[in-house]
Amino acid sequence: MMELMDVIKKRKSFRSFKDDGIRIEEVDLLCEGVKKRSAPSAGGLYPVVSYLVMGSDGGFNGGFYKTDGVYLIPGGHGDYREQLFLSSGKQQAIKRAPISFVLCINPENICRKYGISRGMRYAYLEAGHIAQNISLIATSLGLGSVCIGAFRDSKIKEILNIEEDPVYIIPIGRVSYG
Repeated sequence: MMELMDVIKKRKSFRSFKDDGIRIEEVDLLCEGVKKRSAPSAGGLYPVVSYLVMGSDGGFNGGFYKTDGVYLIPGGHGDYREQLFLSSGKQQAIKRAPISFVLCINPENICRKYGISRGMRYAYLEAGHIAQNISLIATSLGLGSVCIGAFRDSKIKEILNIEEDPVYIIPIGRVSYG
């Protein structure tokens, strides 16, 4: 892995990925970025819920998984990338990346403690911290990523059959420079 300042300087948004898969060891390291305590959380309430969407190529069984950074809890089987692609204004990075993190917010506890306005602010800040963690880990592994916030929330919730509010889709893969 690279030194932190090197990683920060090299981090860029990449939207074009090779067909190469990602190794399970790399997925494990990327999941470190969503672990509790890896990012600040107001009141230690952790309102961000993370899902990992894996394509059916690259040696993985396609599907999506809820993850706390340690465990992958199956949510659905199949390749969901096409559906996410269509619900995001046809952003190719989502369709081409072997994996994507979908960061969502469950505002119930944080808004109960801090009120709706401030609670949501804290939740969005936490999602940003986690997205940066994931992006920096991807860069340190020689992978590319991009943080996408343009999508139809209701469609993402329907596709993943979730209640939480989606905030980011972060496609990750080996960068294609061609």
